[in-house]
Amino acid sequence: MIASFTAVAQASLESPAALLKQLLNTMQSVEARFNQRLKNEQGQALEQSTGRFMLKKPTKLYWEIEGKDARLIVSNGKKVWDFDKVLEQVIVQDLSKATMSAPLVLLSGDAKAIDREFSVQLLPTKNKQCSTQSTRCFMLYPKHKEDQSFEKIAIGFKKDQLQEMQLFDPLGQCSEIIFEHVHLNIQLSDALFQFKIPPNVDILQND
Repeated sequence: MIASFTAVAQASLESPAALLKQLLNTMQSVEARFNQRLKNEQGQALEQSTGRFMLKKPTKLYWEIEGKDARLIVSNGKKVWDFDKVLEQVIVQDLSKATMSAPLVLLSGDAKAIDREFSVQLLPTKNKQCSTQSTRCFMLYPKHKEDQSFEKIAIGFKKDQLQEMQLFDPLGQCSEIIFEHVHLNIQLSDALFQFKIPPNVDILQND
């Protein structure tokens, strides 16, 4: 652990991208709760939800939205299953084509992928993109905008631990995600990142 903090301190003297990658590289696995709000361009809340999040590097993801708009997104590193429980519909697609692939590439901490996909800026501590809880705030701009569903992504850390993400879409809306009860580098079974399609649901293959 001491070595990881030393590496973060050294990276802070380098570029924003180097510091971000070092912070992300301290997370080999994550389990957390989250609060998510969709806001319009004026900052007004349009939707709000809570859920559970798990990540196992490099590209395994479990993202469950609870409540009346229940939804489950699971990636085994190759395929993504997007299960809308209300519509009783599952969309199956390759990870590279999924709309959530940009945030997943970011959280994976893959240095080459981050350099390939994003331009990175470190914002001042007091900024309007990250919440006041975050002590470090990065803004990432996709280099290939024609392939992205996001105009930019903000990611915030509190005491070098993942605190929040803000996903800004081309319409000016923002999905604000605040992470809570974050547990890092715990054992997560690969079975958690496999999805068994329930019976009697519509299946859409998006190849």
